[in-house]
Amino acid sequence: GTRYGNGVPGQLRTHSYDVLGRLVSTEIQDKKAGTSGTVTYTYGKAGNRLSSLQIRKDGTTILPQENLYNGNGQRICRQENGSAVYF
Repeated sequence: GTRYGNGVPGQLRTHSYDVLGRLVSTEIQDKKAGTSGTVTYTYGKAGNRLSSLQIRKDGTTILPQENLYNGNGQRICRQENGSAVYF
């Protein structure tokens, strides 16, 4: 995976890709906030991306979120805490 800071002090991200070169996961560590997270990406038959985000603090998930993207990579739906927002 590729590791880099994203301009946020104390935050590090590690990316993993599949054999087609598509992003399949991002591990996020934020030492300042004491949180870590995992974004997992899956792809439908049409190549549309679905992401699942889990932010954890002290081993407890504090923010679960799922996002659906169209074929152009634009987010079209966010599901969080049992509700959905469509874009």
